[in-house]
Amino acid sequence: MHRYGNKKYSQGIVVDTAMFFRSLTKRHFALFPYLSEALTHLRKKYRIAVISDAQWVFAEPEIEMLGLDRFFTLRILSSCFGFKKPDVRLFTIAMGKFGVRPEESIYVGDNPNKDLLGAKRAGMKFLFFGEEFQEYQEHNALKPDGIFSDYSELEEVVSGEFHS
Repeated sequence: MHRYGNKKYSQGIVVDTAMFFRSLTKRHFALFPYLSEALTHLRKKYRIAVISDAQWVFAEPEIEMLGLDRFFTLRILSSCFGFKKPDVRLFTIAMGKFGVRPEESIYVGDNPNKDLLGAKRAGMKFLFFGEEFQEYQEHNALKPDGIFSDYSELEEVVSGEFHS
């Protein structure tokens, strides 16, 4: 049973209500342009995981709906662990499951407060996706190792980071 205000609700009602709400918000739900192509090329060379604060009840079906499940051999969803990004444990769990060291890992994200801080504190390289980061280039004394604004650039940026 879950409490909301003074009332208790079963887990089924909570999940059904959340799924109904989410279904109403998915009108413009789609992949970024070139993301599928970029991941297709990258998975030939690298193992790819997703580390997300998205709720598992939404994330798992949406990953499948978008066809991303074929790319992400590992999914670390904070709602399954009880702590959120930038908690370093999420990043170290992913690296541990893949058996890689931080210097062999790159995290791609769009949130400096969560993604940049977590990845850098875990010792990973970090690539920022977006244009707004161009303005200040640094966050909490941490800098991304690369910046890109279009997923058609991702493979080249990743290759450059592993060879620099």
